Amino acid sequence: MGRRQYSGKKKKNDEFIDWTQVPRRNERLEKYYKLQALVSDDEFESLMQKLAEPLPTTFRISSCNQHATQVRDHFIKHYYPLIENVEVEGTKISPPVLLPWYPNQMAFMLDIPKTIIRKSPPLKLLQQFLVLETEAGDISRQEAVSMIPPLFLHVKSHHKVLDMCAAPGSKTAQLLEELHTPADGKETFESLLPSGIVVANDADNKRAHMLIHQIKRLNSPNVLIVNHDASFLPHFHVEVDGPNGKEKSFLKFDRILADVPCSGDGTFRKNISLWSDWTLKTALGLHSTQIKILKRGIDLLANSGRLVYSTCSMNPIENEAVVAAVLKASKGSVRLIDVSDEIPELKRSPGVKSWTVCDSDLNTYSSFESVPKDLNGKMAKSLWPLPEEELTQMGIERCMRVYPHHQNTGGFFVAVIEKCDNSEVSLKKDIPEQENSDEAGKKAEVEQPLLKKQKSSKFEKRLVSAEHRALKAGNKYHELDPFVYIKENDELLDNIYESFKMNDNHLKKDLFFVRNLEGTISRAVYVSNSLFKNIIESNRNRVKFVHGGLKIFVKQDFGSLSKEVAKDTNVCVFRVQSDGSRLASHCISRDCVLTTNLSDLMIFLDHVAVSMDNFPEDSIFRKHFEKLPLGNTLLYVDLKKEHSFIKKDVYIPLWKSVRMCNVMISNAEKRTLKLQIEGPRIEDQTASTEKST
Repeated sequence: MGRRQYSGKKKKNDEFIDWTQVPRRNERLEKYYKLQALVSDDEFESLMQKLAEPLPTTFRISSCNQHATQVRDHFIKHYYPLIENVEVEGTKISPPVLLPWYPNQMAFMLDIPKTIIRKSPPLKLLQQFLVLETEAGDISRQEAVSMIPPLFLHVKSHHKVLDMCAAPGSKTAQLLEELHTPADGKETFESLLPSGIVVANDADNKRAHMLIHQIKRLNSPNVLIVNHDASFLPHFHVEVDGPNGKEKSFLKFDRILADVPCSGDGTFRKNISLWSDWTLKTALGLHSTQIKILKRGIDLLANSGRLVYSTCSMNPIENEAVVAAVLKASKGSVRLIDVSDEIPELKRSPGVKSWTVCDSDLNTYSSFESVPKDLNGKMAKSLWPLPEEELTQMGIERCMRVYPHHQNTGGFFVAVIEKCDNSEVSLKKDIPEQENSDEAGKKAEVEQPLLKKQKSSKFEKRLVSAEHRALKAGNKYHELDPFVYIKENDELLDNIYESFKMNDNHLKKDLFFVRNLEGTISRAVYVSNSLFKNIIESNRNRVKFVHGGLKIFVKQDFGSLSKEVAKDTNVCVFRVQSDGSRLASHCISRDCVLTTNLSDLMIFLDHVAVSMDNFPEDSIFRKHFEKLPLGNTLLYVDLKKEHSFIKKDVYIPLWKSVRMCNVMISNAEKRTLKLQIEGPRIEDQTASTEKST
């Protein structure tokens, strides 16, 4: 019997809230936005009606995969027909639709309630596809408006990219995919290990760790997660070539995303609790924090670099007011870019030049000078619009606001900024601070879900132990697993290179690192590019590093019988980790790769471990079984030449002992691969549904 599904949320007092019964009205919200006059009276009703409707499910195909178009075409060809004429409880299901503004037809919208998905076998097949392909990194389920900011950054493989407020990570993943997307669509060593980097930061330690799961799906060696307050994010040092040899310099980023904490009033369609919780106090409190983050982003931006400022709020005091304050204080060092010709299919409204400023009780004030003395410290002067002439000169209309009722989305704001020169920006004397910003800030960031509390006492003990060791090593950030690069003459690293016949000129030995204080190889070996290494080694004790790089080799234990044989023959006890199999395929000798076919692969996918007897006499693998060395071989199958629904090539780590072999991938990876090979099987879901009934 399956676990009972609840439509409500459990409160601390064990009372359940049925979100379907929560009134989708908030009089204070309506009063405030009528005062702003962002849209006409007639359009305002359409806006509020759309805000009250559930948000559709949207997802996009990961652009960096060489089989991205295969996944898209497979979805259109085989899942569209499954849904086309489905009715559940008298409700006809709307078919998926392409997001017309997303590049290369790689994003879809599904306007299907989750409760209905569970009641129909065809829809359960769709859900299975979404879940497994998401885990595989082939697709990302992401709100439509959340996809917009990264598109305006135009990330290239050589760019140094910073995501200032990254959690939960969907935009970070999008930026990372662009970094790895080959110009001609063909996977190369350079596309798997480009020269650029994505640094993903979040102020909350738990959310910074939450990023790891989102990012690990993409198997990238070019991402680095850090944990700092975005408004005080430290300058990253890097070592560069100078006239007198190596010297330290500040790293400037080519592309920066500042998707700042906000009141989240554009997220009513998915955050139902906002209907009862919304208050203007949150936006008022976050205004100065948003200015600080944007200002810091501009400090870290390279000359001619591009920064995108965004919020999931429609409120001008979190949007145009913030942008205008920073532009005014920058004294011409940055400018708003006109991107009206980019993504032309995207429906957007221009930035506004006037808005009404209210206190938390919705009392209006025409100017900063009209504010009562008891509110002076709580309402910054920058909340009010600058003179229209100044805003026009700034080009404030170049900002853009996406309204929910225009294309069935959430609400969003985007401003694209370019740095004209390297002059420093200082807002301290130009923009007064607010006294209560911290209090409001604690309640904000409603778009980003919180992690559950850490319950593991073992984890806590490990943390204390690691902090003690880190303090002894002089690391003030108490890194749990520090990044330490392996010495090039390390015996185990030499053994890995010799066993896989790797070329040091292709993938340098000095790019491998481990996650322990001693810098010795124990269980796992990671790899990065040279810029990643430069940042790590130039910022020890300055930056709080959380995660990064790609796990490419792991230690694998033999059974007792195989262990003796392996010891006598000096077999390498390290194997390729599945995360790094594609990168490894470009670095190891073809002598370490065994090419086989689909029928052999399916035998591996259907068994935990196999022997020679599992394969028929004419099997390719059976002919090579005896000749295969103990330890690791990379299995290669070209599904483009096989009867497979998705045509791609596959590299899978294979581990051989004296008698048995098995592929070293997880059960989830096996299920995903089988789904890609076999396609949707409606009869299996029908039988499963009937059995449960």
